Amino acid sequence: ANTKVITYHGQRAVLAVVRDITERKRAEEALKRSEDTLKGIFRAAPIGVGVVSNRVFIWTSDYLQTMLGYSAEELAGQSARILYESQEEFERVGRDKYAQFEHGTVGTVETRFKRKDGQLIDILLSSSPLDPADLTVGVVFTALDITDRKRIEETLYYIAQRSWSTTSDAFFSSLVQHLGKTLGVDYAFVGELDQDTVQGAQKLRMTALYALGSSAAPLEYDLAGTPCEQIIGSEMHYYPHHVQSLFPNAPILADFDVESFMAIPLWDAEGEPLGIIAIMHRTTLSTTALAESMLQVVSVRAAHELERRRAEHQLRESETRYRAVVEHQAEFIVRWTPDGTRTFVNEAYCRYFGQPREQLIGQKFLLTTDE
Repeated sequence: ANTKVITYHGQRAVLAVVRDITERKRAEEALKRSEDTLKGIFRAAPIGVGVVSNRVFIWTSDYLQTMLGYSAEELAGQSARILYESQEEFERVGRDKYAQFEHGTVGTVETRFKRKDGQLIDILLSSSPLDPADLTVGVVFTALDITDRKRIEETLYYIAQRSWSTTSDAFFSSLVQHLGKTLGVDYAFVGELDQDTVQGAQKLRMTALYALGSSAAPLEYDLAGTPCEQIIGSEMHYYPHHVQSLFPNAPILADFDVESFMAIPLWDAEGEPLGIIAIMHRTTLSTTALAESMLQVVSVRAAHELERRRAEHQLRESETRYRAVVEHQAEFIVRWTPDGTRTFVNEAYCRYFGQPREQLIGQKFLLTTDE
């Protein structure tokens, strides 16, 4: 209320003007509730939000600041250029985004942001102008970190395309390198239960080992007292801290100075344990959820390869035993097709006819018997 002292009919009086501000107060309270609701959404939503004008930061949400490693003060008034790897990428995103504004109200593009610490993260960037008729008013944007999704996509592509066109040894070698480099861990390996393990000899033989940025010679070690012993034939497990203290009788952990350990068991088609895929790091893993997802993605393919590798090994051993038996027989052993073409002869057959195996195979069986 506004008041003023006046003279009214010869007497001093107070003139008061009173305005009804009930509606204004209700509007202010509604606005405050709306602002509090938006702030709550921004705090809870796993997505960065901000406002720019001419690609200069005006406001950024707490989540975006955490995602990028910058404070609100460090971002305010800065060009968005500081988030891009190069001027070319900064300009490309701007062109694509503003071109989409001309055909609608939302522009969406995938790019990569560079955090304050230099780490690159994959981003799905969506933007919408506050006033489509005047972009200088400002543009609100959301930034979704899709780094993990991109890594999973790359791994699926690797499994679906590249891994089937290589040998078993090359596959496992490239697989552990892919895991190590993508997850940023110090060590990654695929381990196969030694054939004697099923009979009680607790041994694990690495088929491939990635160590500190490159391939290393695979190792073989006793399972007893190691985290692998707990996981093989069981389920995925992660030891985030002090794994050496938990397994003091596992020399491999001490030799590699391992702090954290994660692994998933591998199974054959009959549900029998085959081996393990493991990653190890000299500090706590920073990408736990991604690591779990990637190990699950590659485990089926790795198990299939181990099972195929084992079957081929058993087949070679069987063929070796068969050939040893056949070659040492004193009797003739010969195999031929329905038209009489020889496809196999043993040593006794060759000695009898006085011809090398190379000349006999592929010739008609009757030609020799007629001689």
